[in-house]
Amino acid sequence: MTWNQSLKFARNWVGDGIIEAMTRHPALEPWVIRSGQLIHKVPWLGTLYRHVRLGLARNTALIRSIEIGPHQLWFDVSHFTASSAYFLGSPYEPDVTAHLFSVLAPGDVFVDVGANVGYFTVLAALKVGSAGRVIAFEPNPALLPRLRQHLAMNHLEDRVQIETCALSSQSADAVPFYISPDRQNDGLSSLLLRDVLRAGERVEISTSTFDDWIDRARPSRIDLVKIDVECAEHEVVSGMRRTFEKMPPRSIVCETSIGSAADLMLIEVGYQRLNSAQSSEVRNLVYAWPQATRSK
Repeated sequence: MTWNQSLKFARNWVGDGIIEAMTRHPALEPWVIRSGQLIHKVPWLGTLYRHVRLGLARNTALIRSIEIGPHQLWFDVSHFTASSAYFLGSPYEPDVTAHLFSVLAPGDVFVDVGANVGYFTVLAALKVGSAGRVIAFEPNPALLPRLRQHLAMNHLEDRVQIETCALSSQSADAVPFYISPDRQNDGLSSLLLRDVLRAGERVEISTSTFDDWIDRARPSRIDLVKIDVECAEHEVVSGMRRTFEKMPPRSIVCETSIGSAADLMLIEVGYQRLNSAQSSEVRNLVYAWPQATRSK
């Protein structure tokens, strides 16, 4: 056995012992988590803690209370969107989280395009309050039970509307939707078949344009839209033409890259990109409608 193999064996042995102790004595968990938040960047100790947190959530949902900004919420912290907040003390996609907190106010309307299991949906629903409204688009049927569970645990069902269609450039039925094969990241699913997806792992769903949804739902306004649909963002933006003319959202967060089709379309219709760094990497870009005001 090599030195590295010996270290790995020792790490896993110690980590498994910690997991077993936490399982038998749940009161140990807060102490382990607080210690792990301090050591997770330390060599060897960090990988030991990673082994512990992955093992802890391997076979079961892990419902815990987590603090995100000013809000306390219940969430399955075994899911990748909440695990960093619980285990590492830092929120998922901190730039988007911070923008959501800075833009939304009580009574506002938030549209979550690609809601997954509801991390941003829940945060937005807490931020807009009982007078506000959140619309969560999530077409993956496997994720809907956990999305609904997270809303129920946080008593937010009355202010969140779930839409099970996918937003795209056309409204259609029986459209293939490719499911993520990665058990650790169910957020890779997409309307577009990419290298990380498999042609045989798909379900049929309905699609709608944002414009057609607006015509059906008739919201009074839209304050913030988050678009994260795994390389199909340009399809969503293409379906928003009438919306941009009649009711442009005050702000849009879109996971795309500078110079992409989605980015160019948003700039063309009049949005200002707030990100200053000129990078071609895919990331969350923030757009603002010029001179937008919050109407109550």
